[in-house]
Amino acid sequence: MFYKIKEFFRMLGEIKYMVPVLRYEFPKPDSHNSVAHMFQDSEQKFGDRPFVYFEDETWTYSETNKAANSFARYLVESGIKHGDRVVLFMENRPYYAISLLALNKIGAIAVLINTSLTGDPL
Repeated sequence: MFYKIKEFFRMLGEIKYMVPVLRYEFPKPDSHNSVAHMFQDSEQKFGDRPFVYFEDETWTYSETNKAANSFARYLVESGIKHGDRVVLFMENRPYYAISLLALNKIGAIAVLINTSLTGDPL
């Protein structure tokens, strides 16, 4: 019983951190405060410079942005729209960053799943 009371008061102390998260409003698709818009600005500055090194591959800012735009188009054509939640269940690879950027470009919310989870936690 004491543990439950102690846990209750611990949670009360954390409410001040939870309220701003609950009130957070996602940027509108035309807002220039999104990760996708910031990446687009970086792509204009650093176009042909390396953005990702992975195994024997190198992706430039331009290549990454082009791939993200292409995937974003595919998502929209598939019916994904602003505010939709999309599960990402994939290993840590360049396509992960591309998928996150693509979802951000259309205002969809990436629901990230840890690939290390198995059984009940998954």
